[in-house]
Amino acid sequence: MSILSSTGAPLGDETPRLSPEQLGALLETAIRPLTAAEYGSQRWHSMYTATERLCMHSTLAVREGREDTVTDAIIERTGALATLVHHLQVARAWKRFVLPRVRKHAATHAAVVAYAVMAYEPSLMVLLQACLFKRDAVDAAADVLVDLVDIAADGIVGLVADPDRPPIPTAEGAAGATQLSELETVMQQEKKCTFDSSLHALAVIAHLSHHTSHLPLSVRERLTHTRDVIYLLASLLDRRPWEQKARATAKGPLVTYMYADGAWTARATAEDADLVCKPEALAWMALTQLLLDADVQRRYEITEHRRAALLSLLAQFERNQSLLTQLPFLEHTMRYLLTIQLSDPSELAGTSSGISIAGLVEALPSLEPVSADWPAVASEFVAKHATPAANQALAVTLASVYDWSMLEAMSESDPQCATCGAPATQRCSGCRAEWYCSRPCQIKGWKSGGHKKLCALMATPLPSPAIADSAEESVGGSEDATFAHSVPIREARIQEL
Repeated sequence: MSILSSTGAPLGDETPRLSPEQLGALLETAIRPLTAAEYGSQRWHSMYTATERLCMHSTLAVREGREDTVTDAIIERTGALATLVHHLQVARAWKRFVLPRVRKHAATHAAVVAYAVMAYEPSLMVLLQACLFKRDAVDAAADVLVDLVDIAADGIVGLVADPDRPPIPTAEGAAGATQLSELETVMQQEKKCTFDSSLHALAVIAHLSHHTSHLPLSVRERLTHTRDVIYLLASLLDRRPWEQKARATAKGPLVTYMYADGAWTARATAEDADLVCKPEALAWMALTQLLLDADVQRRYEITEHRRAALLSLLAQFERNQSLLTQLPFLEHTMRYLLTIQLSDPSELAGTSSGISIAGLVEALPSLEPVSADWPAVASEFVAKHATPAANQALAVTLASVYDWSMLEAMSESDPQCATCGAPATQRCSGCRAEWYCSRPCQIKGWKSGGHKKLCALMATPLPSPAIADSAEESVGGSEDATFAHSVPIREARIQEL
């Protein structure tokens, strides 16, 4: 694989790697104390962008099969994992208590800032799940894993109870999306960030369950008893929030869509619809690791309620005949479920050995709850941080963080049109961030889809007022000028050698 620039010059066989000095500087910036009052501030901007860089380099290292120095450095850094979990708590508390108060103002005056404060939570989840893939992270995180289990379990509860899923990018949905107001656009972004964060929480649970035998007793008890993650996972697999059916057109047939890696993908045939997507695989992996752990089996009481939830999973094997072929480890899971089915419920109900008082004390969260004068925090955010100047500054910074060649390398699929979701062949040459499939879609995206304002913010260097006015007249007076604002896909994408 080789990445080509817009002129066709190769940029190298691999994406740029972080030097030890660069990695150290990013860690210094990203892993610092954070208060609710600072959330969304200029200081927080640098923390957020550093976190984004760390996420991208960690993801690419794994994808390219090389050593992930980012997560190694975080695990080795004393207190780093605890700091990231605390940042996660701050992000969640801010979203709950402050965002409703400032959402409308931020959508109107600082849309990029509004998106960033919502996207920080899933970014932190990505970084934490990458760290927890490694056994050493369990020892490094220690008691703070109790807090992380609570956060991740809350995410799964949200998926089971009432998942507010992002819309499927059908042609009709795309037509409606171009007519969304600024507030509606921000609310749709919020919905997607929350859904993505919950799915990343599932990955956190899956990685923790892989280390079940090495987890402290307090964390195991939090997983299996306090939060009853086994029951949550069984309910999640029955609920299947990562799957939806929709019509691509008003009169078209129902099509199955699966959600993974931040996007819905159509499964055109019945065979494709049976393919297990990443969230489902993670849920099965986590459930299997917990159910089949000998210590968990001794302590986990199979009540009638839990038994019913677990036995409902047998229908999954009947619905998808290829499930065992795709996930061979589920053979042991199915045997265990059949054992429960054939066992006397009264015998299963008495298998728990309980937990000691010392264990109950250890199971308490180690981090203090996030508290603040939330109305005052909201007022300060509106006055100081949700301003057009702060919005433009963050947009320019993010444009450099989301370098187009880095985004190309991270993409696992062909570009999709930002307006309708169809395969895209043209890219905006101003921000180099959006793709379009045709002239009409780019016109829609530019005029009513919000890209006109976003592109002006992200384009670097920023145009002078005179140039901006001239460009406004040019684009506003000619739809041809709008479509000229793109480059062919063949000039700027990953090429097969």
